[in-house]
Amino acid sequence: MDGPATLSETTRALLLWADLALIPCQPAGVDLASASDTVRLVRQAQAIRGGLPKAVLFLNKAIKGTKLKDEAFAVLQQVQDVELLKAIIHQRQIITDSFGQGATVFDLTGTPAGTARRELDSLFKQAMEVLNG
Repeated sequence: MDGPATLSETTRALLLWADLALIPCQPAGVDLASASDTVRLVRQAQAIRGGLPKAVLFLNKAIKGTKLKDEAFAVLQQVQDVELLKAIIHQRQIITDSFGQGATVFDLTGTPAGTARRELDSLFKQAMEVLNG
């Protein structure tokens, strides 16, 4: 399930049902702070449920080759009790455009869609390793 980008009652409810929480974080100060708040909410759910949901962070909408991306990744590595996935989803026009086309990058052809698919596949595989590990 995809939850809201805010800490709401919906977010709490999802965490009380989910086996795995994927926490996306954009490489910006406000998003890094929000990720910490989300992790705190995950810890509360884990305390209630005796360990679940498992949770992972990942860097989302990062711009390749920027110092900001590298710095954000380093900051997220310091978050305790939540694994940071190595998979990074980069900001790509094809991801934004796919919605307007009524499709996903998995439906589209071409190099940009293929690159985006590989990043998302990597994210999915790493998340499944955490869930099943």
